[in-house]
Amino acid sequence: MDNLNCMHPFRDGNGRTQCEVIRVLALINVDGQDNVYKQYMNGTVYLDVKLLESLISSLMEEIVE
Repeated sequence: MDNLNCMHPFRDGNGRTQCEVIRVLALINVDGQDNVYKQYMNGTVYLDVKLLESLISSLMEEIVE
């Protein structure tokens, strides 16, 4: 949550957007998907927002399908 707060452009808000992002991420099942874990780690460790955006978008598309 702290890292998400750091990346959020409006840090003075009440946290509703952050809570919704965390809720959606909790819905994503990545068991046994090592590539997803590696992409997530690379995105967070190297602050690669584009990689994280792409990863989360692709995972959310899987949920919708």
